[in-house]
Amino acid sequence: MGLKERYLYLWNHDRKSEAETVFDGIAARRKKALESWFKEQWMKIEVMEKEISSVIDNENTNMEQVLTELYHAYAEVIECFLVDEKGMVKDSSYKGHIGRDYSFLPGIAKGKEGLPYMYGPYIDEATLDLPTRDRVFHDEVTLLFSIPLKGQGAWRLLCVRYFNDDMCNVIQDEDTHVYKESGDNYLFMIRNNRGIPMGTAISRSRFEDKTFTLGENLKDGVRTKKWGTVKIEKHTEFEILFHDPATKELHPGVAATIKNGSNLDCWPGYPDYRHIPVGGKGVTIVPPHSDEVWGMMCEGDIAEIYKFHKLHRVVPFFIFICSLLGIGIEQFVIHCTPLPYLAGSLLAVFTIFGGSTFLIREMIQKPLVNTTKLIQGVAEGEGDLTRRLDDNAKNEIGELRTWFNKFISNQMHMIDSISVSAGSSKRTVKQVAHASKRIASHVTDVEEKLGILSDSTTRQNDLLTQMQTEITRVTGSFEKSVELEEMVREIQEKTKDESASYDAEKLTREVLSSIEKLEKTVKTSIQTIRELETKSAQISDIVNTISSINRQTKLLSLNAGIEAARAGDAGKGFAVVADEIKTLSENTQSAAESIGKLVWEIQGDVQHTNECMEMIHRNVDTSTSLTRQGVDAMKLVTNVSAAISEVYAMMKEQNGLIGNVKEKADSMTEMSHEAVKAGKDSRDAAQAKMSEISRQMGKLNQVVEGLQFASVAEDEIVNSFITLKSGRK
Repeated sequence: MGLKERYLYLWNHDRKSEAETVFDGIAARRKKALESWFKEQWMKIEVMEKEISSVIDNENTNMEQVLTELYHAYAEVIECFLVDEKGMVKDSSYKGHIGRDYSFLPGIAKGKEGLPYMYGPYIDEATLDLPTRDRVFHDEVTLLFSIPLKGQGAWRLLCVRYFNDDMCNVIQDEDTHVYKESGDNYLFMIRNNRGIPMGTAISRSRFEDKTFTLGENLKDGVRTKKWGTVKIEKHTEFEILFHDPATKELHPGVAATIKNGSNLDCWPGYPDYRHIPVGGKGVTIVPPHSDEVWGMMCEGDIAEIYKFHKLHRVVPFFIFICSLLGIGIEQFVIHCTPLPYLAGSLLAVFTIFGGSTFLIREMIQKPLVNTTKLIQGVAEGEGDLTRRLDDNAKNEIGELRTWFNKFISNQMHMIDSISVSAGSSKRTVKQVAHASKRIASHVTDVEEKLGILSDSTTRQNDLLTQMQTEITRVTGSFEKSVELEEMVREIQEKTKDESASYDAEKLTREVLSSIEKLEKTVKTSIQTIRELETKSAQISDIVNTISSINRQTKLLSLNAGIEAARAGDAGKGFAVVADEIKTLSENTQSAAESIGKLVWEIQGDVQHTNECMEMIHRNVDTSTSLTRQGVDAMKLVTNVSAAISEVYAMMKEQNGLIGNVKEKADSMTEMSHEAVKAGKDSRDAAQAKMSEISRQMGKLNQVVEGLQFASVAEDEIVNSFITLKSGRK
C-alpha cells in the first residue's frame, strides 16, 4: 500500500461504505444481466429446435434455407448447424463448414441423453470464417450451445455458435463502470473438466486494447514495478492467469471468492495481477446447462476509489483563493497607484465576485444545465440516448452525472429491448398469419376429403345392399330344392318298382320332363352366380378405392399434424382435428380390410359353387342325352335316377355353400352399416371441429391485427429515440 492510497483514504475514509454499496450493486446487476443473457439465448435456441424438429422429417424441407433464416432472425447468433451422432456437420447456415468434424464436443454425449449443453468459452479457428455482423469485438474465442432435435428420423444435434465477446459485452457494458480510469469486470475459471487452471481469465478485459483507455493496455504490455511486463498475444482469455506476481499465487480477491463464494474488499484492498492495490466485489456464477463454475470480479484501483474532491471543501478553498487575490489587488492599488482607496476596494470585490461566479458556473451551473437539457430531451419522449455527460469530475456533480449516465444507459437498453421485442413480434405475426392461411387452406381440403370419403362409404353400403339382395335371390332359388328332392324321390321309387303298371315310354317321358326342369333350374342358378361374381368384383374395386382414399387421408392428417406443430399454440385446435381425421381413416381402413376379407371369401365360395353348378350342368346334359337315346327305358331310368341322386347330393352341398355366403354377406352388410354410421359420426365431429377452428382462426386473425398494431406502436416509440442499435440502421 503506497502513501498516495493512504493519504486519499485518510482524506475520504467516509466513502468506504459508499464504495462497498457501489461494488455490491455492480456485481449483483452484472451477474443478473449475465444470467438473463443465458436465459434469453436458451429460449431462442428452444424456439429454433421446435421449428427445425417440426420440418426435419419432411423430405421436401431445404434445411440449409431453414438454418439460414434462423441465423438472420437472431442478431447475436453467428452460425446454426446440425451434426450427426458421429459429430459431422450435415447442414449449416454457413456452407463452408458442412463436413467439419465436431466429435470432440461433449454436447454430443449430452445430446444423446436428451440434454442441452453449453460448451466454452473455447478457441475455435472456424469462428474466424464467419461474418462479424458489424461487431466491434470479435475473435476466435467461442461459445457453443447445443440441443438435440426431436424428429423421428436420423438423430441430429442443433449447435448454435456465439462470439465469446458477445457474452463479455454483457458484463463489460461501458456505462456500468463507475470508476472509468481503472474499473474492470472480468470472468475467471473456478471448476471445469477441460484442464483449464483455476483463476484463468475466460472473458475479455476492458484494458485488452486501446478501445477504452489511452494508457497502458495488455496488448502493448502493462509494466509492473519489479516483475516485468504483463502482455498478451491475441486475447485476454486463457492468456491471463490472475496471480499476484510477487507471490506467484492467486491474488487475494480471486482466492477469497473461490473459497467463500463471494468477497467484498474496498479497504485496504489487495494486489492484482499487476501488483497494484485494487478493491471490489467477487461472486460465483454457474452457467445453465454447463458442468463448469465461473467467478466474476468487479474491481477498481484503490487510488481511484478514494480520489474524490468534495464540493464543501473545494468551493470554500477557491473562494478563499479569490479573496486573497482580491485583497492583494486592493492593497496594490492603495499603496502602489494614485487611484483612490474606493477603486482598490471595488477591484477587490470584482475579483472575488468574478472568481466565485466563474467557479460556480464551471463547476456547478454548466454541468447542471447540460444535465437538464439531456433530461428534457428524454422527458419529452424524444432524444439521443447515445449522448453521455462528461463525468470526469471527481466530486458530487461528477458523481451525479455518472449515475445519470447509467440511468440513460438503462433507458437505452430498455428501448433496444423493445426494438428487439418489436422485431420478434413482427416475425411472429408474419409466421402466425402465414400459418393461419395454410391452416385455412388445409381445413378446406379436409372438408372436401371428408365429403369424398362419406360419399364413397355410402356408395359402398349401397353396393353391399344390392349384393345382399342378389345373394338372397340365389338362396331363394336353391330353397326350391325341396320340390326337387320330392321329384327325385318319386323318380327313384318308380325306377325301383320294376312291376309298376307304367310302361317304359311313359316313365321315360316323366323322367325326361323332370330332368328338363332340373336343367332350367341349374341354368338359372349358374346365371345368378355369375351375376354374383360380377357384383363381388365391383365391391373389390370399391374396397380398393376406399383404401386409396384412406391413404390420402392419412397423408393429409400427417401434413395437418406438421402444420399444427409449426403453428405452436395457434395450431392446437387443428391438431385435434388431425387426430379425428386419423381416427376416421383408421376405422374406415379397418372396415375396408374386414369387408375385403369377406369379399375374398365370398368370391372363393362363389367360384366353388360355380364349378359345382357347371358339373351339375354337365351331369344333367349327360342324363338328358342318355334319356333321349336309351332304348331300354327301365335301364335308362335307373341310370338317370343314379345321376339325379348325384346331382341332388351336389345340390345339397351347394345349398350349404350358398347359406354360408348369405351369412357372410349379412355380416358384411351389418359391418358396412356400422362403418357408415361411425363415418357419419366422425364426419359430423370433424366438421364441428372445423367450424370451431374457423371461429378460432377468426379470433386469431383479430389477435394478429392487434399484434401488428402493437408492433407499429413499439416502432414509433423506438424510432423517437436514437440508440446504438437504431443508429446503425
